[in-house]
Amino acid sequence: MKKRILSLVLAAALVIGTLAGCGGKQAAPAETEKAPAAETKEDAAPAQEEASSGEEGTTARPGYQLFHGHDLSNVTIEFWNYITGDDNPTLVKWIDKYNAENPYGITIHNDSMDGTVLMEKLPVALSSGTGPQLTLCGLDVAAYADQGLILELSDVFEYTDLKRDDFIDGLLDITSYEGGLYGMPFYIGVTFMFWNKDLYRQAGLDPEVGPRTWDELYENAKKINALGSDYYGLNFSYGLTYSVYDVMAGYGGHIITLDENTGLYKNELISDPNIDALTFWQNFYKEGLNPLDAKDELFYAGIIGTTIAGPWVGGTAKEDYGIDVGFGLAPGADAGTFYYCASMNMNITNIATEDEILACYDFMSYWNSLEPCVDFSIANHTPAYLKEAIADPRIQNNAELAAMSDFEGREAWNWVPTGFNRGNEVNEQLGSMLEAIAMGEDVTTALTKCSGYVDEIIEKANQERIESGKAKQ
Repeated sequence: MKKRILSLVLAAALVIGTLAGCGGKQAAPAETEKAPAAETKEDAAPAQEEASSGEEGTTARPGYQLFHGHDLSNVTIEFWNYITGDDNPTLVKWIDKYNAENPYGITIHNDSMDGTVLMEKLPVALSSGTGPQLTLCGLDVAAYADQGLILELSDVFEYTDLKRDDFIDGLLDITSYEGGLYGMPFYIGVTFMFWNKDLYRQAGLDPEVGPRTWDELYENAKKINALGSDYYGLNFSYGLTYSVYDVMAGYGGHIITLDENTGLYKNELISDPNIDALTFWQNFYKEGLNPLDAKDELFYAGIIGTTIAGPWVGGTAKEDYGIDVGFGLAPGADAGTFYYCASMNMNITNIATEDEILACYDFMSYWNSLEPCVDFSIANHTPAYLKEAIADPRIQNNAELAAMSDFEGREAWNWVPTGFNRGNEVNEQLGSMLEAIAMGEDVTTALTKCSGYVDEIIEKANQERIESGKAKQ
């Protein structure tokens, strides 16, 4: 489980790093235009009925239906993805089921490969007019969109039964860029909270209810620490930078934003909300509630009350170490509960023809329907992101999945604006800052020092926006 999740996160990170280094390479534009969005599902219904009846004059093969007037019975979609771990059998299962049962005769050809290999092969293949029509992208679709490698696909909602409101709040914002939608969700990764129920019982805490706010977690941590010198209330590594950003967002802080008036990026690192958030977070270290060398093994050892970690930790602690584990999402603060969401997205590439685009739309709609979403969550212990799936009894009656999919009142977010392609550089500086704060450096001093480095990075990013004509000055 840990290896699989880590490979997905690594692949997502590679997207940002690889694309940031692609420079000005421009892929060859697709030969065919994208299918027009004017036609509605209602307009297509008579054509579908006619085709399925086998009446003379239809272009579809007998037994097949037209898709909005298009015969897709001979369309094969190459789908490149990096789903190669324990979750691969679930993907293959649903692709096989789709190929056998879709009424249009569409065939999805699955090609799962290592994430690094995919990121190296994809731009080269598309630039030469080859490669897949459908791919998984990762955390940031903007660089691919800028290079023309992937297509805008907002009209997927006109050609399918999908609706924007089907998804948890904020999720489609992460896959959007410059006002257009470029990715449809395939899988999401978020940061979770797990607690040791036995230690909660010993400390007089309710073992079935995890903390919903950071203040509650702080009070719980003090009670766990009071059990003895061998125990820690919290296990939250400063190396989990994105999770610390969630704390900052919960207090109302920002890191980098895009000024809509100028079209330029702004450094908002130094602010009262960020100072308050990081001062609060630092107190866990100062008061000995959180070990400096926080790592998963400490939770497995049974000496940690609550841990902030990736989704593999809870299952591993329960299945391999016999710990009675509580499952949940990380807490929030007064400004609301936010969570950094790593969305693995399905993207249509620039080599797709009109019919292939429509075939991709149909498969995207199929994958983002109730049964595949619920099955993938159950099989792989991952959160559900479709509202319908979250409400399904198979998720709600599974205490772990219900807790891991409890996004009510929470909003997905990205700590940098979509399209900011220097996130790795900023994250490196912020990581050094968080380490210094955990070691005891004054929060305002650390923020000020780091902000200077971030200013230099933003200056380069803004110059790129000016040169590309994206700035409004």
